[in-house]
Amino acid sequence: MKTVFVGEGGAYFSDALKKHGFLPVILPKDDKLPEFVSSHADMLTVKLGDELLFSSGYYEKNKDILKDFPVILTEEEYGGRYPRDILFNVLFTPTHLYGNLPYVSEKIKEFAHSNTITPVCVKQGYAKCSVAQINGGYITSDTGLYRALTENGENVLKITEGHFVLSGLNYGFVGGSSFYSDGKLYFFGDISLHPDYEKIKSFCLEFRTEAVSLSSGAPIDIGGAVLL
Repeated sequence: MKTVFVGEGGAYFSDALKKHGFLPVILPKDDKLPEFVSSHADMLTVKLGDELLFSSGYYEKNKDILKDFPVILTEEEYGGRYPRDILFNVLFTPTHLYGNLPYVSEKIKEFAHSNTITPVCVKQGYAKCSVAQINGGYITSDTGLYRALTENGENVLKITEGHFVLSGLNYGFVGGSSFYSDGKLYFFGDISLHPDYEKIKSFCLEFRTEAVSLSSGAPIDIGGAVLL
């Protein structure tokens, strides 16, 4: 089974994830983050190569859960208000790093530099949360990220804003409501309820990807998932 890190909202989907061959690891929330994203995987960590980057403070509190996994630690701390909360929320493509770079972890920028990955500063701080990645394509409702990705030659589907549930906010985002693995884009909810479902389905098929719903009901932004 593949290990997949999800926030506390992912506990609801544990059985469905196991059914699809994933072993979910639930990341406890961090009260240093805003409440509505305090247990989101895309706020608590980011994958750098084959390792996960965590803040030292968070790791120490949750060492029993994380001690058996390859990690990198940073003394940098995220804050309780935007944009101080987006330390790890970045979007990697094979050639570029997208994020609101002044607020992004130095560890991430160092990793990008050492791997010849070009940094691109975008206004949207929740870059990872705002984009669903498949093998060769990207899906987003964010105009700035859509523009930046297309300017760098990426295949991008622009979808209607909203229609992903995020408690405490008006709506969530497609990246926080999904994750990609081995030719399938998994959604935390029923993606067929989205008004652009047919476009999403067709775009995925262009890249030999199947859109998979993990439950009934509107897709929920739980902070996506990080695969190890």
